[in-house]
Amino acid sequence: MLRMESRKSAETGTDQEERSEILKKVSNQGFCDDYSGIRINALGERFMVRRATVFNLSDQGDRYGQAAVFNLDDIEML
Repeated sequence: MLRMESRKSAETGTDQEERSEILKKVSNQGFCDDYSGIRINALGERFMVRRATVFNLSDQGDRYGQAAVFNLDDIEML
């Protein structure tokens, strides 16, 4: 899912609202270390991710976006 826009990895409706709240939290504090939710990969497959860390990508104060890391054991294909 490298280089995939996060808005494309969330289903419409409540998942988009949840995504907005998480990204607001990340913008305010720099990271969120307890994200869980349903996402969609580049092939259109749905999966549940648990205990992901979402963080800002920046370099010397310039912000480039957000990224997430998680353990593969915390992924469940739906």
